[in-house]
Amino acid sequence: MIGERQFNIIIADDHQDFIEGIKVLLLKHKSFKLIGEANSGKELLEHPQLYRADIAIIDINMPDLNGIDVGKQINFISPKVKLVAVSLYNDQVYLNDLISSGFRGFVSKIHIANQLGVVLGKVVQSQFAFPQEIKLTASRK
Repeated sequence: MIGERQFNIIIADDHQDFIEGIKVLLLKHKSFKLIGEANSGKELLEHPQLYRADIAIIDINMPDLNGIDVGKQINFISPKVKLVAVSLYNDQVYLNDLISSGFRGFVSKIHIANQLGVVLGKVVQSQFAFPQEIKLTASRK
């Protein structure tokens, strides 16, 4: 499916425990290599490895700069970086916001152990990977 290529991943989440969990999950998938981590949106935008990344996994709810705004900036500066959103709160995430900000996929933190590999696999194949429970027409303002 993905082949022998290894995809570089960078993660931004304000909870270090979550990042540690992602590291463990990525060890199960030889096609993905963690090259950087950030604990805020601002830190991600300033991270020296960001533009080497094939995929950025970004928490939607971060205190200084939310994931949607970070995604917009990354998509503008380096559209080759594929964006995957994560959040604990599906009901606060809107599909049109994610897509218009450049995100290719979404994983609920509740289901991340089962869905991360599948979502990343679709994203690297230039497919969208959004669950049906994300709101389709509503938008945050």
